Amino acid sequence: MLILRCFAAITLCLCTLASAGPNKLNVLFIAADDMNCDLSVYGHSQVKTPHLERLAKMGVRFDNAYCQQPLCGPSRASVMTGLRPDTLDMHTLHHDMRIKNPDVVTMGQLFQQHGYYSYRSGKIYHYGNPSMIGTDANDDPATWNERSNPAGIDKTRESEIINHGPNKTLGISMATWDPVSRDEEHTDGMVASDVIAQIDKHADSGQPFFLAAGFFNPHCPYVAPKRYFDMYPLNQITMQDLDSAKADLADVPPMAIQRDTKNWPYYFSDITEEEARRCKQAYYACNTFVDAQVGRLLDALERRKLLDKTVIVFWSDHGYFLGEKGLWYKRKAFERSARMPLIVAAPGLSQGSHSTKPVELLDLYPTLAELCGLKAPEALEGESLVPLLRDPSSDSWTKPAVTQIWHSRDAWGYSIRTERWRYTEWLRGEAGRELYDHQTDPEEITNLADRAEHASLIAELSAQLEPYFNLGPNKLPNPVVAGNSHLKQLATGMTFTEGPVWLPKENTLVFSDIPASKLMAWSETDKALSTYLEESHQTNGNLLDLDGNLLSCRHGARDLVKTDLTTGDVEILATTTDGTKRFNSPNDVAVKSDGTLWFTDPPWGLKGREKDLDLRGIYRRDPDGSIHLVSDQLAMPNGIVFSPDEKTLYVADTGGHPKFSADNMKDAPAQVYLFDVLPDNSLKMRTGKILPVRSDGMCVDVKGNVYTTTHTGVEVFDPECQPIGIIATPEGAANACFGSKDYRTLYITARKSLYSIRMKHRGHIVKAKAK
Repeated sequence: MLILRCFAAITLCLCTLASAGPNKLNVLFIAADDMNCDLSVYGHSQVKTPHLERLAKMGVRFDNAYCQQPLCGPSRASVMTGLRPDTLDMHTLHHDMRIKNPDVVTMGQLFQQHGYYSYRSGKIYHYGNPSMIGTDANDDPATWNERSNPAGIDKTRESEIINHGPNKTLGISMATWDPVSRDEEHTDGMVASDVIAQIDKHADSGQPFFLAAGFFNPHCPYVAPKRYFDMYPLNQITMQDLDSAKADLADVPPMAIQRDTKNWPYYFSDITEEEARRCKQAYYACNTFVDAQVGRLLDALERRKLLDKTVIVFWSDHGYFLGEKGLWYKRKAFERSARMPLIVAAPGLSQGSHSTKPVELLDLYPTLAELCGLKAPEALEGESLVPLLRDPSSDSWTKPAVTQIWHSRDAWGYSIRTERWRYTEWLRGEAGRELYDHQTDPEEITNLADRAEHASLIAELSAQLEPYFNLGPNKLPNPVVAGNSHLKQLATGMTFTEGPVWLPKENTLVFSDIPASKLMAWSETDKALSTYLEESHQTNGNLLDLDGNLLSCRHGARDLVKTDLTTGDVEILATTTDGTKRFNSPNDVAVKSDGTLWFTDPPWGLKGREKDLDLRGIYRRDPDGSIHLVSDQLAMPNGIVFSPDEKTLYVADTGGHPKFSADNMKDAPAQVYLFDVLPDNSLKMRTGKILPVRSDGMCVDVKGNVYTTTHTGVEVFDPECQPIGIIATPEGAANACFGSKDYRTLYITARKSLYSIRMKHRGHIVKAKAK
């Protein structure tokens, strides 16, 4: 009963502090970058972190805390929104949180809504290091009232940093520097000074604060003042024996380390063990440097008598490998990559305690909201840690921690951590499984997943993991891509590529470089790029007709032409329908087996000649040369292709354009429309079968699957418009076609580059019907 009364008293005190206007709890939110748990506060006596030990005595150290994805961008977005990377649809360093989630309420926004002053200095959302230091980088302005972007000598004198590897980019490197310098000359020292100034500014204002100190260390390049390096004599830095390291990986699924084996060991090519040792020394020095800045922040709170009025959180975005298993860096499902330090000190709650319960970074958002008496958004996917801040060993906490790895759309995994076990599935088990017993194997040396005696445990853990899979089409293995096939960049350096067409007699792909007004040729025989035609009049779409002639929609000449590939003779097939009005910019063409040609005419490129906007629509050219408008229902008709049975016509509409579309179509959405092709070659739009995709070009395979190019790559749908998957390209995609001797290679034009990927099914080839 006494214990219950104590808990009740603590709860009453907490609620009083949180709800009373003048007594709202402040928040000091301290983030490190790429920091693992090699810290004295976590029992690693070599790495000196006295100030984190001091903080741990004030609160709870979470011994099993895990990130949602061991990569800066998605992990940090997840922390600040309380949502998993799958929910945010963020898995890379590409900064599109607000684009994909425009209405999300971030942690800083919530505090602002309740009268708090929200401030950031340094890195909270993703920043390239050191490339983006001193800028707003990928920050979210709505999160803060004010923000600061200091830049110290680690940025302004980065030419003095020693890069041990051949890679030129310091942001992904094994690079060190130990200048004789003061803490405040470095970016992280400046970050601490900025936040200390805000503590002093708001100490007596009566306005509660949410202050975020985002330290860049120990992220590479590993730069800190020399005195921190001197704490770690190089002869005391040890590395794992590489023979035993390689043995550790013998039972691991290949996908688990596919990013690491090319230059194994140490991830980067030609790194010696001695250079790796120096980097590990530097990493330790950077950890102690960050610890010193934490000490300065704690001193400022103590000096202003705010320690009993402030919730203090210290966290890192994920863990880090330093040569263990011969690995370096992050982006792995192993414990050392997924686990990171997390310490929370809250007035009136547990002090000097530690918890072994598995927790997640996204639990911080609901925790801080509860501690400060704020109503959190209902959509949050974490759980408040307050029960563990009251009782770090509480049996009521049963939630596991889930971390996901994203290499590509065809290579990803999910890992679940309980108090005893780590279990990982790659491609839902199709590409392998891992099981480690942390009670007997904390370094995850022996993978138990194939042991028959653990079959029931694996089934149980797999069932626990199942609810966390959130797989959209872009995360599913694409069943139309050939096994072990990967996207290949064949050529680059163009301006904007379009209109690919396969020439079987020449074993060559021809495609357009529109701004250069050239047709380019990629030879599959010579594996070489050349110019096929010097002047193409900005050709957009290309196709072969039933006789093997090249059909081209020429954007610049505003016509459709046929080129005899034997003689080079060019015949204009369509420029107008009635002899007076010209086409705007014929875009793409399809051929039907009865010899009819079908092409689209969107109002592209008419700036300065809007009065010429006359013939927008889908057109058919019959064998006798007559041209017919078959549909004017689309605002921007673009890519066009027939189903293999020619009963369906797919047409991409890139949506209404305020200047070029008709008044009733200025707000038309981007769609792919399906038309029934009637016996008389007229069209009837099919209702209920419209794809909400902003597409450009299209092609089909022999199974009737539709390949439509978008800003993410090539999206694939089955004949009934159900999504199959995405073939992602770094530059999006403008058009695609099938080629090679068996028509199983998909060629993709994507802005400046040409790509290819091997498919399971052949592309559909149009042949004339027997007469």
